[in-house]
Amino acid sequence: VQVASEEVTVGEVKRLVEAECGVPAHLQSLVVEGRALEDSHRLRDYGIKSGDKLFLAQRSPPSPSSSSSHPHPPSSWTRRSEFFDRMQTYLTRHFTEEQAVLIVSKMEQQLRRQVYEVNLDSIEALAATILLKMY
Repeated sequence: VQVASEEVTVGEVKRLVEAECGVPAHLQSLVVEGRALEDSHRLRDYGIKSGDKLFLAQRSPPSPSSSSSHPHPPSSWTRRSEFFDRMQTYLTRHFTEEQAVLIVSKMEQQLRRQVYEVNLDSIEALAATILLKMY
């Protein structure tokens, strides 16, 4: 999508992308140099100039019932990993045992949910971000 000026807002760019590509603006995340752009900011606020490229990550639309929209995770995920065990051991140095268990449990749930719900658009955006940081 070509933008006329660096004075347009990120929200306006999202609306242009929606009109051009059909991706609803509320499901878009525009990324430059690994950082998501805020709708209310202008392109110039991020130092974006003519010819610069932004990466579009498309979020999945919210499902009516998250439990019925995704199949169960692989059975290997039912085993607790060494990573989480070590994290819990570390956290017990700074928190009570009960707090460490709760923290690790919540982190594990969130991480597994995010990994399980990753889509090809997210992988492409991450790959582009990594390449940009390398060069």
